[in-house]
Amino acid sequence: MSDVDQHILAFLARHPNTAAGEIPPLGDRRIPRQTLSRRLAALVAKGELIRVGEGAGTRYLRGDLEAYLRIPVPQRPPVRYLPQRAAKDLPRFTRPQLELLHKSARTHGATAEDAARAVRERLLVELSYASSSLEGNTYDLLQTEALIKYGQLAKGKSALEAKMILNHRDAIRYLLDHIKTVAVDWTTLRDLHALLSDGLLSDPGDSGRIRRRVVAITHSSYRPLENEFQVREAIEALLAAVNDEGEAYNRSLMLMTGVAYVQAFTDCNKRTGRVIANLPLLQASLPPLSFVTVDKEAYTRGLLAYYELGIGAPIAKAYLDAYPTSADAYRTGADYQLKSAEQLAVELRYQGYVREHLRAIILGVAARDAPLPQSIPPEDRPAVAEMIRIQLDSLHPGRAAPLGLRSEEIDAYLARTRG
Repeated sequence: MSDVDQHILAFLARHPNTAAGEIPPLGDRRIPRQTLSRRLAALVAKGELIRVGEGAGTRYLRGDLEAYLRIPVPQRPPVRYLPQRAAKDLPRFTRPQLELLHKSARTHGATAEDAARAVRERLLVELSYASSSLEGNTYDLLQTEALIKYGQLAKGKSALEAKMILNHRDAIRYLLDHIKTVAVDWTTLRDLHALLSDGLLSDPGDSGRIRRRVVAITHSSYRPLENEFQVREAIEALLAAVNDEGEAYNRSLMLMTGVAYVQAFTDCNKRTGRVIANLPLLQASLPPLSFVTVDKEAYTRGLLAYYELGIGAPIAKAYLDAYPTSADAYRTGADYQLKSAEQLAVELRYQGYVREHLRAIILGVAARDAPLPQSIPPEDRPAVAEMIRIQLDSLHPGRAAPLGLRSEEIDAYLARTRG
């Protein structure tokens, strides 16, 4: 480490929240302004310093993010809204992180509607539970399931908690029901907020409407915009930036963080961001992020790091750490549920023929590659052939009963064909 770097760090350790121009000379050596700016930027990049603010108001603190967040909020410098943080500076994943996310997904080429159908029942419960829990809701996962599926209120819990969960259910259901037509736009954001905040705001008119009052962020020195028209411009900039991004995972992260940062509504901003963050994933037929596996402290610190310092890496890491487990759970369920109504109709229509054909192949009466009868219409033939192939590839003695065979007959067939 150079003597200039050591001098800067030593001074800022004794004088936190200092502007660059307040750093004294190194002994009798004056530090040129360009050199000082370059060394400060390098120390910030290394994590040795924290930079707060922009332009003439920029200040520097000694230490890493953890050290910064240990400073009591009243002692941290106030941070104003910065337009670039709602647009071009929104957090994105690195290339290696994106590779890990896509590896976790391992999708099967389903349509967005199939993907939404496959995760529906589970996501309604888990995302409702996890997002509400991040807001301090005390319903556990089983109680949430009982409430959503059976309308059963948990003993000792407030009606407000139940309302929060049921609002989540309605918002997630809206997203899944309209997955083919909803877009990342103001209408979707407004509708999701209206559903999530219904009956929870002191002024019902604030539900689904740009806020018209000042809001403060608990446990943060960040101060969002105050002017309603500026807030609307900020939301438009955010949505434009998201729609300019081609990578679904980046779009998801940008929405989750950006909606929370802009604070377009009087309340329920973070939960709106969490729900809409799943829209790019589902529309790309990727497994959703249920937030069940998201570390609450890492998520909160990640948002604070972005609010106050413009650092996106912590919130990206909180997302990345949680996603593989969530993706695995939803991908496993999707493997068995990704069948459209049309596919199921074809299976039911030809179930009898497929079973008869399978019996003939297993008993050696017909060859595996025997042509299908002309009575099957051309448009159905590929689907029927695929049904037969899947059944034969997954054949085992436990499948004997549906085929009207004995397990010994299947054993004999497998011995002949698989050695």
